[in-house]
Amino acid sequence: MNKIQLFRLSLQAPLTTQIRGKKYDLHDKSVLKPPKTSHMCKLFKVNPTKFGPLTNFPDYTFMDGRPTPLGAHQKKRMEEQRVIAEKIVNLNKEIAFAKERHARILREKELQQKSIQESKLKEKGHLML
Repeated sequence: MNKIQLFRLSLQAPLTTQIRGKKYDLHDKSVLKPPKTSHMCKLFKVNPTKFGPLTNFPDYTFMDGRPTPLGAHQKKRMEEQRVIAEKIVNLNKEIAFAKERHARILREKELQQKSIQESKLKEKGHLML
């Protein structure tokens, strides 16, 4: 057999790998393909090209100090981050408002119960000091 035939035979054999005691099939692009019964979120938590210094910072800088133009998709990422930051600020304001409202409602209940206690009929014959 020549090298081409051996290569074809090796491609026809099922490619598998074992990670943490579990067997996984590899498809032609050598990306892990999980079995239908397992969950792969522990292996692939974060996309390393989505965020980081290589993605966020410019590829080059000018020696004379001119600003570097934004890279591909950098403006879009900045806009997404701004929207996320606005949502966080708004949600924090809502939480602070809810806490304050809850405390106010509890104080009003206390005052209402106190006024009910004070307005009840008093026993006769006792001196109020």
